[in-house]
Amino acid sequence: MTSNLARGLSFRAAVAAGLEPAAYDGLSVPEGEWRGTLDFKVWGKRPCLHCYLTAEDGGKYRLAVWFDRDYRPRDGGLDLSRTPPGTRLGVRVGRNRIGRVEWESAWVAEESGDGRNVGRSLQMQDSQNASKEEP
Repeated sequence: MTSNLARGLSFRAAVAAGLEPAAYDGLSVPEGEWRGTLDFKVWGKRPCLHCYLTAEDGGKYRLAVWFDRDYRPRDGGLDLSRTPPGTRLGVRVGRNRIGRVEWESAWVAEESGDGRNVGRSLQMQDSQNASKEEP
């Protein structure tokens, strides 16, 4: 189960493991940049990965990344399918043209200071490594 937990669970397996996906809000996710901890991930019915995060203020939110060669926010940075639960993330969230939540960016956040520059460089390394893996 450890490898499944790292990559993502089915909804049924998440509930059976004692996780509570229903406790996370997917509609009222705060816009802008904020930090949170990746609690767990659940595969969607469509080619997407739902990521369940607890924000620094204690809010619990669900964000989705859609498949396009891998599972990354809109900016193409951090691959969330390879990001283990427990990772502290910085995220940027917006709304699309019809008002739905859109995960714009994600980066690994440091514990001290802003961590944004380090996270952005890790994001770029992840993108570069992914492009090297292609034939």
